Amino acid sequence: MKDITLVNTVFPSNNTIPPYGLLYLAAALEEKGYTVDVRDYQLSTGEDPWEWSSFLEFLKGSADIIGVSTYSFSLPLLVKAFTELKKENPEKTVVMGNIGATGVHQELMENFPCVDVVVRGEGEKILPHLLDALEKGAPLKNICGLTYREKGNVRVTPDQERIANLDDLPHPAFDKVDFSQYLVPNIMYSRGCPFPCAFCDIAPYWDRRNTRRSLSNFLEEIKILREEYNQERIVIVDDTFTLNKKLVIEFCEALQREGLDIQWGCYGRVDLMDEDIIKAMAESGCQKIYYGIESGSNDVLNAMEKGFTIEKALKAIDISLKHFRVVQTSFVWGFPFETMEQFHDTFFTIMHIIKKGAAVKAVLLTPFPLSKLYYQYKDTLKFSKEMCSNLYMAGFHDKPEVITLIKEYKDVFPSFYYYDSENVKEKYELAKAVGLSSEDIWDTWERAKWYYHDDSESNAE
Repeated sequence: MKDITLVNTVFPSNNTIPPYGLLYLAAALEEKGYTVDVRDYQLSTGEDPWEWSSFLEFLKGSADIIGVSTYSFSLPLLVKAFTELKKENPEKTVVMGNIGATGVHQELMENFPCVDVVVRGEGEKILPHLLDALEKGAPLKNICGLTYREKGNVRVTPDQERIANLDDLPHPAFDKVDFSQYLVPNIMYSRGCPFPCAFCDIAPYWDRRNTRRSLSNFLEEIKILREEYNQERIVIVDDTFTLNKKLVIEFCEALQREGLDIQWGCYGRVDLMDEDIIKAMAESGCQKIYYGIESGSNDVLNAMEKGFTIEKALKAIDISLKHFRVVQTSFVWGFPFETMEQFHDTFFTIMHIIKKGAAVKAVLLTPFPLSKLYYQYKDTLKFSKEMCSNLYMAGFHDKPEVITLIKEYKDVFPSFYYYDSENVKEKYELAKAVGLSSEDIWDTWERAKWYYHDDSESNAE
C-alpha cells in the first residue's frame, strides 16, 4: 500500500484537465521518499458521480492517509462521503487542502469530525512534515500551516511562509497520469495574484504575493510535455500570467527560439495588455486568452477595486480578437451595492462583447470566505436552489440530501448562497430570460473551448 493517496475532487465532465497541483505534490513527496497514489475523480466511471457512495467506491483500496484537493463546490459531497468512510474505516486519516478547505478551515473542523487535518498553504512544503509527524506519532503543533484536532479541540498553527524560489520544486509527476484521457495539460509559471479585487478569494489565499519560476525552469517543463509526452497544447494557469510585460515577451521569444511548436492559452488582465504583448503572444503560439471583466459599470468596477475601466477592457478585447483565436471573458452580477441601472450596464456590455466575437460567462456573485466582500456582507447570505450557480456546476441541484446539508451549515458552505440585496431576484429573472441563468451558463461556456477545434478548422480560417 502507498504512503498516501492524493485525490483530485473535480467532478467528471467533457472538459477534463490533468490535476497539475496534485502532480506537483506527488513529485515533492516522492522526492522525500514517500510513495504516492494519485486519483482523479474527473475520470470516475461511476453511475452517478454526484452521489457520495460513488466517491467512496472510487476511494476503495486507498492508503491510510488520504489527501484531498478541495474546492468549494465539492465540499458538501466530501464531508458526507468521509463521514460514511470513517464509520467503516476509523483508522483512515483525512487531510484536506486547497482553497475550498482553507477558506472555512475552522468551521469545517468544528462541525465535521471526519476531517482530521486541513493544510493551509503550499502543500509541497507542508505535507512532507505532516507525513513525517503522522508516521512518528509526533505532535502537529510545530508544523506551520495546519488546522487540526487535538483532544477534541481545533488547533490552528501559524501560517506557513510562501515558497520563495519555485525552482526548488521538482517538475510535476507527469508519469502519474495518462494524457490521452485529458483535453489539454495545465502548466504553472507563477503563483499568486497581487491585486485587491474585493470579491475574489484567490489573491488573499496567496497573501497577495506573486512568486515566479525562472524562465529556463519553465521552458524545461514545457519541453518535457512536448518532447516526452507529445503534447501539442498547454494552458498556462497563472492567475496573472501577464503581470510583467518584459518577462512575458522574453518567454514568447524563447518559445519561438526553442522551436517547440506548441499552442497555448492563458489568463490575462486587460490593463496589462497592449498591442506589443498581444502580438508577441500570438506569434509564439497563443491561441486563447481569458479576461475577468466582471462588470460593465465603472462604478461597480471601482467599488470592487478591480483597477481598470470598462473602456480599457473593451480596447484590450478588440486588440485580442485581432490576434487570438478565442477570447473568453467573465462577468459577475449581484453585488450587494449594484443598482439595477448598473446591472443593465453589465448586460448591455455582455451583448456588445458577444457581438464582437468574444465568449462570455456571466454568473451570480458567489460568496467566497477569504474575500473582502464576504467579511463585509456575510450577514446578508441567502439560499436559493434556483439562483445558485454552484449547485448546477456541482450537480447538486437535484440532490435533496446535499441541499439539506448546505442549508444546515451555512458557514461551511457559503459559496452555495448569494448576497441578498435590493432587486437581486429581479436581476435573476432578467438573466434567466436572456439565457444566462444558473442552468444555462455552463453549457454556453463550452462553446468557446479553443482546444476542441481540429487542424482542419484552423487551416480554414
